[in-house]
Amino acid sequence: MRKLLIIGLAVLALLVSVTPALAWLDCPYARVNDPYPGSCFRYLDTNQDQLCDHSQAERSALYQTLALFLPIAFYFIHWVVVKKTGKRAFIYFWNLILLLSFTLVAFTGLYLFITNQSTSVLNYLHYLSGIIFIELALIHFLRHLVYYKRLPKLN
Repeated sequence: MRKLLIIGLAVLALLVSVTPALAWLDCPYARVNDPYPGSCFRYLDTNQDQLCDHSQAERSALYQTLALFLPIAFYFIHWVVVKKTGKRAFIYFWNLILLLSFTLVAFTGLYLFITNQSTSVLNYLHYLSGIIFIELALIHFLRHLVYYKRLPKLN
């Protein structure tokens, strides 16, 4: 069961970490290399090259490889380190990251809603922290699946 959980978490991390790589060249208006200030509300320029990232071609293969394997490598390196220090540190660390990512998603979401103005940096921060929060929430749910299976038996 434990091996299946680890494999499932690795596949989940792999699927979630691929989504940023798929976000390039996805302009809803089919524009290519749309210059600043952009012709639609989705203008995003994370690399400061004065071109909308949604209208640019894909990033390099190295970036895609790093985006794919870095979260998985980070998780397993941390898992090995905590294996030596104890399970409590493992649980504490990931629950803390889960709390911080939720807090970041909540505050950036509230700020975007209340002020009704968005910047590319704030949108990116909200998007990235949302992905991290969802991934960690699913990992948290899978780790505590036993509790949810026992719940109907209590009634």
